[in-house]
Amino acid sequence: MRLFGSDRIAGLMGKLGMEEDVPIENALVSRAIEGSQKRVEGHNFEIRKQLLDFDNVMNQQREVIYSQRRELMHAENVDELVEEYADDVLMGILGPVSETKDKDMDPEMAEMVRSRLAEVFDFDRFPGFREGVPNKERCLGWLNEIIGLLKASAPDHYQEIARYFLLEALDRNWKEHLLGMDHLRDGIGLRGYGQKDPKQEYKREGFELFRDMLENIKENALRALCHLRIKAEVREEEFQHKETPKDLQYGGGDAKAKAKEPTRRSAPKVGPNDPCPCGSGKKYKKCCRDK
Repeated sequence: MRLFGSDRIAGLMGKLGMEEDVPIENALVSRAIEGSQKRVEGHNFEIRKQLLDFDNVMNQQREVIYSQRRELMHAENVDELVEEYADDVLMGILGPVSETKDKDMDPEMAEMVRSRLAEVFDFDRFPGFREGVPNKERCLGWLNEIIGLLKASAPDHYQEIARYFLLEALDRNWKEHLLGMDHLRDGIGLRGYGQKDPKQEYKREGFELFRDMLENIKENALRALCHLRIKAEVREEEFQHKETPKDLQYGGGDAKAKAKEPTRRSAPKVGPNDPCPCGSGKKYKKCCRDK
């Protein structure tokens, strides 16, 4: 009643001095309570409806991510996905300068493009990379050389290695995206003060975050693959012949060492309860055994 009842009803209850646990039987107050209940239920319905709209946005994004993950998990050959990722990333980096000739290109813009290519694809290893801005075909050729080196270094494991980096990039960026969407949802209600629909703003900004996440997945996966170095380390000691120690002797017919002969007693062994040999008449254990 205090939250959703009218001010007139609240003032009336205050004047009457009604307490919290007192039953209300007045018809006027009962109608006010019924109206308050309807407003409470309508308010709760709007909250649930808004949450459902937010969840629908996340469900659409979740379906896209899960479909991509299933494709990665079940693909026997991930080379096509790597080429698709590379094509999209190169288009994003080279797009602003694709129609500009080298002589007409701004030096700062050219250096920025080369830095991005070196950061993502590690093209600095190739001679001639810093001579102008390479086109898309040349970049794809360098990328094929890098992939070829990885395949030659681990021919039996390259597919699993590439799959691991693709899945790792997808999972890590998806977790970060979920956290960002939670932060967006927490503060999206304030857009209403700016005469904007919070639901529409959530859909718009959520789509922008999702698009940026897809680009980051591709860049991170390619960066990990292109900077990877596979080395097959062989321990030399595992293949070296171990020399036999010089002082080690083997038994055989020509062995110099002879077995020791058993010790023979000159006198019979005296038991602890036998008479002592000294002639004292005492038992051996109480006379000369401990001397």
